[in-house]
Amino acid sequence: MKHINWFPGHMAKTIKTLKQQLSQTDIIVELLDARIPFSSRNPIIDTLIQEKHFHIIALTKTDLADETITKEWLTHLKKSHKTVVAINSLKGKGVKQLLSICKQFSDTKKAQKRFYITKVMICGIPNVGKSELINKLAKKKANQVQNKPGVTKKTKGFLLDLHMELIDTPGILWPKLDNQATAKKLALTKSIKETITEDSQLADWLLSFLKDYYPDRLKTRYKLNDINKHNDILIEDISYSMKWLTKNNTPNEEKATRQLIEDFQKQRFGLISLDRISQL
Repeated sequence: MKHINWFPGHMAKTIKTLKQQLSQTDIIVELLDARIPFSSRNPIIDTLIQEKHFHIIALTKTDLADETITKEWLTHLKKSHKTVVAINSLKGKGVKQLLSICKQFSDTKKAQKRFYITKVMICGIPNVGKSELINKLAKKKANQVQNKPGVTKKTKGFLLDLHMELIDTPGILWPKLDNQATAKKLALTKSIKETITEDSQLADWLLSFLKDYYPDRLKTRYKLNDINKHNDILIEDISYSMKWLTKNNTPNEEKATRQLIEDFQKQRFGLISLDRISQL
């Protein structure tokens, strides 16, 4: 089975740039995908955060995640981090709260030093919603937004007002994805370039996960009665049930695996979270 890893050259350059810029940064807003709060935490970012930084964790894409699981993650994260917010940049949910927190910090600095500009760095893995958040905070389309990784390749600064600057950074992963379950979750949530993964390995992992955590949704989506089977057999059952067949009336497993992935990515199973606190 193919080992999933993605660390293009611009990510290594970005890490060097971040190290240089962090000395002048006041607030670090670390974005985590609400569907994978653990898997989307980049260990490199942890090593870059210094004691002087005001560290905010923001769970993004809450509109795509299982609400019950998101609440559990918020409670868990607040045990080790003072400031944690949940946001939905498309609808603006939580964005005002995040902005208010940053402005409180900025006002404190401004009171100490009249012409101080608070620098707020937005960082996280690829396709976690950095540009969407920047656009919402800036109330304009400052950045290009696409549902694929690697769109932003250079750090950019945007003056929010006379006393606050937002710094958008390219999404970065870490050089070696040793945990392949994490790699598959990153791929399923489109934080890894699709061309370096195989549908069969992603579908196999996803199918096992759905059987364990969302069995009724799996049964309903594909009109299945029994899902307690080996995944290879289950893919065949799905193919027959959904009439995804070849010209010879045999199961079109390639279509079934691709459709399984797309059904997750397009929320056809409903809102799903892939990380569980119990798995830590």
